[in-house]
Amino acid sequence: YLAVGTLLCLTVLWMHRDAIRSTVNPEALKQFLSTSAILLTAAIVNIISGRLDIYFISGFSDKIDVGYYGAALRATSIMTIFAAVTAVLLVPSAPKAAVRQDIRKMYLIKTMTILLIQFVLLLAIAAFSKEIIFFLYGAGFEKSIVPLRILIFQIFIASAVIPFQALIQVGPKPGEVFKTHLKQLCIGVLCCLVLIPAFGLAGAAVVGVITNLFLLSSFLSIQRKIDKKQFHQS
Repeated sequence: YLAVGTLLCLTVLWMHRDAIRSTVNPEALKQFLSTSAILLTAAIVNIISGRLDIYFISGFSDKIDVGYYGAALRATSIMTIFAAVTAVLLVPSAPKAAVRQDIRKMYLIKTMTILLIQFVLLLAIAAFSKEIIFFLYGAGFEKSIVPLRILIFQIFIASAVIPFQALIQVGPKPGEVFKTHLKQLCIGVLCCLVLIPAFGLAGAAVVGVITNLFLLSSFLSIQRKIDKKQFHQS
């Protein structure tokens, strides 16, 4: 899907290249393409990082455990709507929030409000993890319950990452997004090599929590440095 979408975009740009040249500033276009390439690469690395648990658990565990883990993952699929809601409600206002302190305050208030609501909802869902697994797959899938609870917490952390990553993407240092995701990938590989052999399914689920906590803390630190320089100078 990624390859088809990329080729389609490139084809459209090529077909309209003359119109683009006549209406777009070459330097601005160059900067736009450069930033887009950085963010696209970061997104690809993030996708790979998000699947490390699946890749490694397939190598360290038998097919039955892979099935249990897959059941827990499928049970969380509808919960990814929380991340989508966060993106829809916050990301469009990130460009203005990145440069204006008054808008930033409202952005952070909205972020905390949305995350608090999501935390309460996901906590309630996690409390019924056993019932959810038994309803979807039957009583024979007890081993999916613990991974499901951990994966639900992972969803919350991943949702919290979105608004702070968005600020950096539209700020003066979008390249930091790629660097951070690359570090996330390396940390994820190391965590998989240690946690999955030691703790099995639960260890695989914890990998996502650790890597997303790393992303969140890293983006908060990067944004703090950018703010200190940007708003202090202004």
